[in-house]
Amino acid sequence: MKKVYPRDQKERVLRKLLELGDGGDAPEGAITKLSNAEGIPLNTLYTWNASLKRTGAVGKFSASGNPSVTLSSKAKYEIVLRTESMTELELGTYLREQGILAEDLMRWKVACQEANDRSSIAAKEYRANLAAERTKVASLERELARKEKALAETAALLVLRGKAQAFWGDRDD
Repeated sequence: MKKVYPRDQKERVLRKLLELGDGGDAPEGAITKLSNAEGIPLNTLYTWNASLKRTGAVGKFSASGNPSVTLSSKAKYEIVLRTESMTELELGTYLREQGILAEDLMRWKVACQEANDRSSIAAKEYRANLAAERTKVASLERELARKEKALAETAALLVLRGKAQAFWGDRDD
C-alpha cells in the first residue's frame, strides 16, 4: 500500500533536496541522511529527487492555491530564457506540459527584466522615506520642547502665586 505524506512535509523535504543541490542534484549520501532524519523510505526520496530534476518544482500549487508551479528563482529564470525564442504554439504546449500559467511566465519575465533596477529604486525610496521621517522627528521634537517650556512656565507661575498668597494673604479680606 502506497503511503501518502502530508503536503507540508513533502514540500519541506523537497525544499531540503533543492538546498542540497540546485535542480535536485543532491550530493552522494545526502539523500540517505535526509531519509533517516525524516523517516521517509530512501526509494521515495530518490523518486521525489528525480521528479525535482525534471521539473525543478517543489509543489503543484502555490501557497495561494493557484495552479501555478512553485519553482526556485533559478528555475524561473531558466524557463524565461528557454521560452523567449519559442513561437506562440510552442510556448502554449510547453506551458501546458509544465503546468505553468502564461500570466506567471509574464510576471517572471518582468521580474527578470527589472531585477537590477529594484535595488536602486528601493534604495532611493528608502532614502526618501528616511529623510521624511527625520524631518517629522525634528518637527515633533521642536513641538515637544516648546510644550515642555510652556508647562514649566505655568508650573512656576502657580508656585509663585501660592507663595504670594501665603506671604500677603488673601486680597479679599
